[in-house]
Amino acid sequence: MANEYLNEYPPASLSEKEVEKIRSLEKQLTEEMRKPILLMAFENEHPKQ
Repeated sequence: MANEYLNEYPPASLSEKEVEKIRSLEKQLTEEMRKPILLMAFENEHPKQ
């Protein structure tokens, strides 16, 4: 599925603060779901309105 996003959306350019937020969300989700979670960020050039 990640390959589909790579073909349609460029990787997101994130600040250090944004990266830390994503890592925090990964940790929280990993704990809640009791399995490893990895979040990936892409620029959404076609947001739904």
